[in-house]
Amino acid sequence: MKVRSDAIVSAVLWVALLLCPPVSSEETGLGALDVASYQINVALDTEEKRLCGDEIVSFRNVSNIPLDALCMHLYPNAFRSERTTFMQGCPSWFRRLAARREQWGSMDITGIAIVDGQSLTDSISIDETVMSMSLPQSLLPGEQ
Repeated sequence: MKVRSDAIVSAVLWVALLLCPPVSSEETGLGALDVASYQINVALDTEEKRLCGDEIVSFRNVSNIPLDALCMHLYPNAFRSERTTFMQGCPSWFRRLAARREQWGSMDITGIAIVDGQSLTDSISIDETVMSMSLPQSLLPGEQ
């Protein structure tokens, strides 16, 4: 019965998403906010079956308060093992599909720095799929 109820809940959620009308920024009057941009360089290592790379993220503080830390999602870490919060919250039918270890994936952060080269690696904290890092100085509203 549990598998059937999981499937029903999933189907209802998909139908609800499909029926929701899209909302554009023109309709809300908010316009597009230039918050972040990403430059990613990556190489495929076919022998090791992994991707290696680096990324430059530009972030603008569009809030009205100074930011002392930034957070980033590490979505691939949701699939690190069957014990992650994401996998524990998934319907049982999904966990069975994802049970093969050779299909698991994850992301390891080996270092992080701001543009001037100052390392933030010692300030990062990773909790499964969320990485937070303390900034050396507050990022004021409007600053990048």
